[in-house]
Amino acid sequence: MCENFQNGASSGTLCSALCIRQDISAITCYSYRSTRKVKFRGTWGTIPIVFKSPTQITLFHWYENGKKTYPGEKQFLATLKAVTKKKLNMVLPLNTLMRIMSKTIHSKKSEMPIRDYEMDSLSTLVQDNEFLIMAIFPGNEVFPKILGTCGIYYCTEYMEPINIKSSLLSLTDSLEEWIQKLQISTQILELLNKLETDFHEPFHLCDIQLHHFGISSEDESLRYVNLNQVYPRSVISTMFRNLSCQTDEDCDINDCRSKCNKDLKICSEGVLNNNYQIVCEKIFLGWKRFNSIIIPGLLMSQHTPSDLASVLRQCANPGHEMGKPRMSSENFIKKRMYELIVEIEQTVVSQMSL
Repeated sequence: MCENFQNGASSGTLCSALCIRQDISAITCYSYRSTRKVKFRGTWGTIPIVFKSPTQITLFHWYENGKKTYPGEKQFLATLKAVTKKKLNMVLPLNTLMRIMSKTIHSKKSEMPIRDYEMDSLSTLVQDNEFLIMAIFPGNEVFPKILGTCGIYYCTEYMEPINIKSSLLSLTDSLEEWIQKLQISTQILELLNKLETDFHEPFHLCDIQLHHFGISSEDESLRYVNLNQVYPRSVISTMFRNLSCQTDEDCDINDCRSKCNKDLKICSEGVLNNNYQIVCEKIFLGWKRFNSIIIPGLLMSQHTPSDLASVLRQCANPGHEMGKPRMSSENFIKKRMYELIVEIEQTVVSQMSL
């Protein structure tokens, strides 16, 4: 990264801080096996940060008579506009798109023209689902913030993983541990509500795992940190309708599910389940096999009251289906579940204070 910057082959808002001033310290590399996208961690002042890069390199230049050729700036921005429309179902004015992208690559004047090597960096970055969402929605309270870039690397605030382990021992957790699980569950439900209401359309999390949630060191709020398979509803539904199928099992994009139209042999209905259904099934109830819970989830404990367990089952399988649930959790179930968890937490806290 720094070699490219020092050779004039890349730039970005964080290149100088990392490569010249060395404002970023305590750098720790990740092993290749742990993740292909996260490259290293560090500290910028007092802020813990993470550097990532896309797993696929996508360049917008081409060769004519052996000479590398780049599009004009307007043509380049039009291409970025098309990518944004395809990935986020958003049509942004070119000047807005220019302002957003310039802010991520220029450390000084945002009105500077985009240089050729910056086109290479941006063309790779905007093809990355995670970078694009964080760049287009910088002020949201759901995802981490982009703090800057250097070439094809981008930096985000580091989120502390949720420190709760699921095992058979979860069934015998203490009241303090139970309160912690209730509080985290409340935060997860509040985050899911923001995904439904705070954007131009609801966003679907198609790869939900507990370690994909993290705690911000800035305000201790919960964020969703893995955006590789986060899609607006219209986009994931279009992806389904482009899938051919023989059975419903062919209509799964990881945790997001549709149904197979046996006549047309396509997943014609679009996405059918929602984030609440997935969280209830995978996070709150736990890992199941042959309809039996093998490893209990966040809300399965010796302290779990029967009315909460019943609501969780309705949330996880709204249609009482035998196979994978392919329906969305209903609003009244979502509301009742949230109210129950808050009520139980308050009751347990008051009991412990006696």
